[in-house]
Amino acid sequence: MVFNGGLMVGVANVSADACQYIACNPERLSSDQIEVLRLAGNSEKEKAARLPPIEEVRTLLDHSLRGILSTFSQKHEGYPSGSMVDFACDAYGSPLLAVSNLAVHAKDLLANPKCSLLVAKDPEDRSDLVITVHGDATPVDEMERDAIRSAYLAVHPNAFWSHMNKDHAGDTKLIVQHCTSIPVDFAYMLDVDSLGFNVKAGRQGETFKLRIPFTRRAVDRKDVKTLIVEMLQAAKVQGN
Repeated sequence: MVFNGGLMVGVANVSADACQYIACNPERLSSDQIEVLRLAGNSEKEKAARLPPIEEVRTLLDHSLRGILSTFSQKHEGYPSGSMVDFACDAYGSPLLAVSNLAVHAKDLLANPKCSLLVAKDPEDRSDLVITVHGDATPVDEMERDAIRSAYLAVHPNAFWSHMNKDHAGDTKLIVQHCTSIPVDFAYMLDVDSLGFNVKAGRQGETFKLRIPFTRRAVDRKDVKTLIVEMLQAAKVQGN
């Protein structure tokens, strides 16, 4: 899904916070503490140049991998529902979400597409940049799916295994049997890295995990797909 909308940005201002604290709590601070806070506020002016706000927001979105998606809950009517989600951005800066039809937030979005995505520059520092994107989630048009999928997988290469499990489970099983000589009944990818991938497989009612190595180290995300295709072709040749 893709959504576009307005931005709400929260940026800490050290000098303003310091002055406000001094004004509200003068009796709680010693003269030394007040001077420290003033110095902290003045140092803000001496920091290195920063990107313009819009560029800073766009950069944070482009470099972020995860955020909190808020939807209108269908289970608890009238209340918001939050989910931790992975996302990527398209060429125009719109967030892209890989949504499972089984996910609660997917059902929420189908009923009401209005949502928000909160992204924090440093989740452990509440004073750092925080962005909230408001918008309407819309399903990707059939004509654009390949381009959108490529944009998402460029940021989340591990999502490749999700595509394999959904659309090519039989191919994964064939590769596993070819590489391990184990006649498995099924095999699902768990994760992928530059040296190979891990699978959860089953045979005669027993479930176990296997490591399937690549024939060489993958040089990039595109190469991972190339290696898997080569492994599948080799498995099919042997099967014939």
